[in-house]
Amino acid sequence: MPVNANNFPMEYLYEVLSLSPNATGIYTGEDVIILAANHAMLRIWSKKKDVIGKPMGEAIPELSGQPFLDILKNVYLSGVDYQAEDMPAQLVIDGVLQTRYFDFLYKAVKNTEGKTECILHTATDVTSRYLSMEKVDLLDNNLKLTNKELIAANDQLNAINEELIQAQRESELERQRLSDFVMQAPAGICVLRGEQLVYELVNPAYQKLLPTRELIGRPLFEALPELVGQPVEDILLNVYHTGISCALHELAVPIASLEGLEVEERYFTFNYLPLKDTVSETKGILVFAYEVTDQVIARKKVEESERHFRHLSDLVPAKISNAQANGEITFFNQQWLDFSGMDFEELRDFGYHSMMHPEEIPDFIAGLKKSAETGIPLEMEMRFRNIHGKYIWHLNIASPILDEQGNIKMWVGSTTDIQKLKEEEQRKGDFVSMLSHELKTPVTSIKGYVQLLLKLADKEELLSPGKLKSSLVRIDKLVVQLTNLIYDMLDLTRIEADQVKIKLEPLNLEELVAEVTEDLRFINPKHQINVDYGFKGVVNADKNKISQVLINFISNAIKYAPKSDVVDISVFKTEDGMAAVSVRDYGIGIDEKEHQKVFERFYRVEEQSSKVFSGFGIGLFLAQSIISRHHGKIFIDSQIGKGSVFTFTLPVR
Repeated sequence: MPVNANNFPMEYLYEVLSLSPNATGIYTGEDVIILAANHAMLRIWSKKKDVIGKPMGEAIPELSGQPFLDILKNVYLSGVDYQAEDMPAQLVIDGVLQTRYFDFLYKAVKNTEGKTECILHTATDVTSRYLSMEKVDLLDNNLKLTNKELIAANDQLNAINEELIQAQRESELERQRLSDFVMQAPAGICVLRGEQLVYELVNPAYQKLLPTRELIGRPLFEALPELVGQPVEDILLNVYHTGISCALHELAVPIASLEGLEVEERYFTFNYLPLKDTVSETKGILVFAYEVTDQVIARKKVEESERHFRHLSDLVPAKISNAQANGEITFFNQQWLDFSGMDFEELRDFGYHSMMHPEEIPDFIAGLKKSAETGIPLEMEMRFRNIHGKYIWHLNIASPILDEQGNIKMWVGSTTDIQKLKEEEQRKGDFVSMLSHELKTPVTSIKGYVQLLLKLADKEELLSPGKLKSSLVRIDKLVVQLTNLIYDMLDLTRIEADQVKIKLEPLNLEELVAEVTEDLRFINPKHQINVDYGFKGVVNADKNKISQVLINFISNAIKYAPKSDVVDISVFKTEDGMAAVSVRDYGIGIDEKEHQKVFERFYRVEEQSSKVFSGFGIGLFLAQSIISRHHGKIFIDSQIGKGSVFTFTLPVR
């Protein structure tokens, strides 16, 4: 006669409780007295059997202040079940208070009158699943029973049998409790009887795995014909004939979700336990089954994504790395391995920091700390030693990846080789310095001869009054312009090397503007340069540098207004108390989209105008650098075809 939940042998029901890999406990009363707890539950608590019979708050004191005792009391009083997923619990494990995460069910087990007799507690440790999707391992540890535990389980069953003999009524109540556990347990449980493996007991969770299938009283391979010839057939028969239990983790099983439908590959974690009689002869198999198809598919997707990421990261030219929140490196791409000549473990354990140039390590550590505090990526030019022992310049970016609460969950590093850019900048600086030096020598000689001729011309005034001297004066002015151009090139090099020196001293702005405009009127006699002196104060400035800026503004006004011979200059005081000089022309004008670009190094306005007007495109770049070092600003107001107004401001002394 088939066995149901009510007449199922008592020893098997206790064996279900003791051997279940799912952590299980039974409690009663408002004080939550522990009636029973299997080995899995004791492992979670990190306790021994002496907690049985004690109130939970006394047996596991670290639960005080956590919500579990109040929830259990409420389940007992109300008779309403409570279920939760990914619930954190603070437990003392190996002497250390640790946070673990659980899926659990508090089930109110009631008598025939509807009154709660006890609470059935089943729990699954899902800490690994909660913390990382890389490893989906829900039940492996819970499904491993040692021989020592089996012996202990048999001892417990013998003790229960003795109690049953002494108190039949208590045994009937215990039978009902254990029956409720089997039928209400979230794990799929069934009993297969005899060599034909006939279904003798099936709980709802197991039936849910195979909906619409008639199981009770049918042999396993008749009810599930798609399993014939599959590895699970030999595994089950081996457990029956040898009496040795077997645990299978994430086994692929080709089986239809509904009888008659197409077979699909599903994944299960099984625990097969032989059921033996009093002479240790196997009578059947107790099966625990958990479907983990969704978890396996999710993990495989993560693994596939990781493979794609690693493949892509090996293809990009940059050196990519990944680290945990605590800084522990978890990944280097192939570019890093090739550059260092190390394998992953060598580079991770000691190679990465040893490759850094010693001069940059303090700034790198400080920058990394600041990035961790602010969440802003660290960008830093650094040198790393390659496989040949040579230090190579890189742009190193360390980006913290934050979770929804703003906490760092990982770091992503991108390190790009910029050695060629550095070398190119050095070559360019060397070239400009060399060119400036080579030009400066003959220009200095020319200026010397011009000054000598000017002295001689004073003696020749009676023969040709004014002509020789005026010509030589003009030559001298042109040489000055050429000299200024050379100094512009030198200034460009100094600015890029951050070596520009500013000599601040009291400077009468009115006198400076008058002096510069007078020189430019002499050089450009056809142009009318008008000056409006609305401010006649003194500023703290470097006379030569401010003259350089003013000459650049006026020269540009003359150059870029070929159809106009008027330049208007205004010296005034701004509303915020700054001294200002504006230079207005009536020339080609500049499109608004290029207003800020004109201050970039080597930038020329429009390709067409760059063919018409000569120049290197460094004048305004130098002007802005000079004014900013004086704590001033440069403004532009210009429209195409309507001319331009360039203004610079300086603090009043």
